[in-house]
Amino acid sequence: QRKQRTGRPALPSNIGAVQSQGGGGMTKKRFGSMGASSVLMIFIVLCLTAFGVLSLVSARSDLRLTNRALTAAEEYYAADARTEALLSAVDQKLTAARTALALELDRGTVAPEEADARYASLFQESLAEMEAVTLLDDRLLLKVPAGKDREIQTLLELLPLNEQSRYRVISRQLCSTQGEDLGDDGINVWPGD
Repeated sequence: QRKQRTGRPALPSNIGAVQSQGGGGMTKKRFGSMGASSVLMIFIVLCLTAFGVLSLVSARSDLRLTNRALTAAEEYYAADARTEALLSAVDQKLTAARTALALELDRGTVAPEEADARYASLFQESLAEMEAVTLLDDRLLLKVPAGKDREIQTLLELLPLNEQSRYRVISRQLCSTQGEDLGDDGINVWPGD
């Protein structure tokens, strides 16, 4: 064997022939490992694409839900403002009825014992022209639409003439206009026997 100039032993002359024949194991191993890594890379790209599409669909769904919640909140607060304006109008009508009754009492056209009945007829006349107000004996029910299939219902108790306040709010709630009718029986509850 010959020594190279670097001091290392020279390679056998038949090694180059084995590599040039193309049947060496190195070439096949390289090709096999390149195929597996390509398949792995394609699989990773497909997984990332699928996760990206799922994220996009989820984000769009969240956006639609957020927009619906925003619309519902805007409709509610607009209806709340209209309810307050309606309460102010009812208060003005009741004040006007009390003022008219006081004038009638001063003139003597109404006897003091008939004052409560006259007050009731005065505010019934003035509230009859208001659309969103329903008179229920000594109570008023105000219904203000608050978007699709919802309304704000406010129940007021009308106070007698000797009270300084004209009304008291009994309840105020957001109700569905498409609610189920439970009938007169209500809900059947297990008595616990």
